[in-house]
Amino acid sequence: MSEETENIVLVPEPSAKYLNPRQRVSYRDHRSKLVDWMLSEGKDPKRSIGYAHSTTRQRAYRLDTLYRKTWQAENRYTENITPTHANAWIQELAETDYSQSYRHCCQKAAQTLFKWKRHEFGSAVEWEPNLSFASRSLHNPRDFLTRDERERVREAALEYRGIPDYDAVTPDERERWRRYLAQRLGKSKDDVTVDDWEAANSWKIPSLLWTTLDVGLRPIEVR
Repeated sequence: MSEETENIVLVPEPSAKYLNPRQRVSYRDHRSKLVDWMLSEGKDPKRSIGYAHSTTRQRAYRLDTLYRKTWQAENRYTENITPTHANAWIQELAETDYSQSYRHCCQKAAQTLFKWKRHEFGSAVEWEPNLSFASRSLHNPRDFLTRDERERVREAALEYRGIPDYDAVTPDERERWRRYLAQRLGKSKDDVTVDDWEAANSWKIPSLLWTTLDVGLRPIEVR
């Protein structure tokens, strides 16, 4: 088990409650192999390119739901998820009020599972879902910033949590700002120093936002 895999819950609590001790061990091993594969080569097995950790974690979480739904439907534990099981899950999702985006992501997770079976075990089983939740809007930006809005974001970043220069305020104003900084930093007002004052106007947020706008970073990349 890789260090990255250890940061992904292999046997979530709802499944752990459903399984006996030996089944939990088997399920953990089964899931560990699947998650390792997703991280190392799941995206493009031919070039050994894996999915991002966040993508793998989300798909592993959704697949755990598919497994539990299957156990409940079969009234038994199994690691052999079939197209029939996947289609039943997709049909159930279609009848819920989950968003189209969430249901599409669940479908992608199931497709990843069958992709793993083909590449790791030579499975000849192909799965073409009876329903599809994909839509053009999932692949095109639904919300984007205009040139004017981008400029306003840049300007807002300069204002965000900024405070006046230490020497540019009156003693009374300085006391108010010291109280503000004490609450913001979680320390006593008497412990707030000039260095804290200057650090409050750091370039961290403007740098992150401006770089994001220039490079087109995703939220996960910014984090």
